[in-house]
Amino acid sequence: MTENPAVSEVLSPASEHAEVPPVAGRDDTVSDLAASPRRFMNRELSWLQFNRRVLEEAMNQNHPLLERIRFLSISANNLDEFFMVRVAGLRGQQRADVTNLSDDGLTPTEQLHKVSEAVRELQASQQETWGELRREIVDKGIEILKGDNLSDADRSWLKDYFLAYIFPVLTPLAIDPAHPFPFIPNLGFFHRLRTGQDVRQQRHDRTAQDPEPARPVRPASKRRQRCSPLRRG
Repeated sequence: MTENPAVSEVLSPASEHAEVPPVAGRDDTVSDLAASPRRFMNRELSWLQFNRRVLEEAMNQNHPLLERIRFLSISANNLDEFFMVRVAGLRGQQRADVTNLSDDGLTPTEQLHKVSEAVRELQASQQETWGELRREIVDKGIEILKGDNLSDADRSWLKDYFLAYIFPVLTPLAIDPAHPFPFIPNLGFFHRLRTGQDVRQQRHDRTAQDPEPARPVRPASKRRQRCSPLRRG
């Protein structure tokens, strides 16, 4: 078989020592990049990419189903903490008119814009993943109830549960000129009511619910595992 001259030339020992012709402008490009903030990754965006990798574990079919739901929950909790710490810090810099650039050359406002875009994509992926997991757990006999598919027996059970365990820990607080604005803890659940017929006499009442009872409750059922969330968006 006749050897391809081009191949033999490439494979010849002499070619190992052949000089590689310089690429025009290559050294300038490398030096420019070495001096540019573009060589750094943004800290906040990098953290969001890490959280996306956590979410990807929820999509991994090799994990048990409930373990995948746990990864989804971890991803959501991480995002809550990210807003409480990282985004809060950027907002503080923005309100203080801080113009210092991050290592990757972005102002606090520019970082917030990029974070907002990345978070929207991440939350869309979380919702899509939850929709898929929810369909899978239904096939396994676990049902997440909504208001429109509660039976009379379910409503009666939930009412009794609310009166016995939820209502006693609700704390009504008034917000008006006679009361200072109360402290609102992170991850708390609040419902605001506005009372008073005259706008000048309106009072804003805030009802605070302790975060602990926010876990789904399980109406009695002999056939399936049935859960109803206490909070609804």
